Amino acid sequence: LPDGSFLRIDRVIVSPQQVKVIDFKTGSVKPEDRVQIEKYKNALKDTFPGKEVKGFLLYINSGELVEV
Repeated sequence: LPDGSFLRIDRVIVSPQQVKVIDFKTGSVKPEDRVQIEKYKNALKDTFPGKEVKGFLLYINSGELVEV
């Protein structure tokens, strides 16, 4: 990131028109999970200008996939 900090993104998939970011979670759904994905999305929008950026949370215990 511009301030020297960094993010540890679980998975990024880049295609010609789109970037998908996926974060894997083992616990239950928490509001801060969505905040985390939004940070990832914003960083990727800066990294891949002009591409659509989508974010997902995958809760592996329940199998629930949430688009953010």
